Parts: sequence; structure tokens; C-alpha cells
Amino acid sequence: MTAGLNLIIAYSYNRETLSQYFNDVDTYANKYTMLDPGHPRHNLRIGGTWELPFGRGRQFLSNAPKAVDFILGGWATSHFFTFRSGDLLFFNQADVSGDPTKNVPAGDAFNPAVFSTSPAYEIRTNPWYYESLRGPKLWNSTQPW
Repeated sequence: MTAGLNLIIAYSYNRETLSQYFNDVDTYANKYTMLDPGHPRHNLRIGGTWELPFGRGRQFLSNAPKAVDFILGGWATSHFFTFRSGDLLFFNQADVSGDPTKNVPAGDAFNPAVFSTSPAYEIRTNPWYYESLRGPKLWNSTQPW
């Protein structure tokens, strides 16, 4: 703690896999595929407090009367900031006619025109996810007021 300032920072990088059946054929063959569960890769948390320098024993108003110290002294402010990268976007079984990361319409995360509904009983061949397609990031900052 320096001059009433206290700060803590935490960062984690998440890279994990889980085993799951890719399609019905793999289920009957008991063949697992290692897949990313889709959790955010980057997680950053920053928190801090600042004890305001007013009141008895502080930089300003250190000789203030008790009534003034009671009202103005001993205050602190806290701030928290969170950043988290987006979750992977998972896709159900579909016929894919192109790359969903190309020609993305404005305001969309991917190009939905490359996906169409698969006929009944068709074996899944499209991937569960595309590594570069992630959901929205989380930016969260709290203010003391």
C-alpha cells in the first residue's frame, strides 16, 4: 500500500479440453473426440481501494476537530474492473457451404448464410466450433458512486 492506494491484479489464461462423441457413428463406436469446452481464454480482474487523505493522521485536515474528522475523515473509494474474452460459438449439425468467418454481415458475429438445415438422419460432418468465432467480450467496471 502506497499513500493509501491498494491494488490487486489477477490474470488467467484458460486452455482446456474435454472428451465428447462427435456424432452418432462415434457414439456407437465409443470413439471420443477432444473438444474445447468453449470457456473464455483470457480473464483479467483488477481491484483497488484508495483511502482519501482527509482526516486525523492524514495529509489534509490532520488537526481537524473531532466533528470535522467524523464527517470528512476515514473515507475510501473502491474500483473493480473485469475483462473476459468471449466464449466459443458452438454450432449444431448443419450443412456448411463456406467459411462462416468470411463476408460477415455488419452487426453479426459470423456469416449465417453459409449454414442450412441438414436432412434428417444425416451424419454430422461440420465442426462443433470455429476457433476464431467467439461471442462478445465482457468489459465491466464498477464505480464507487
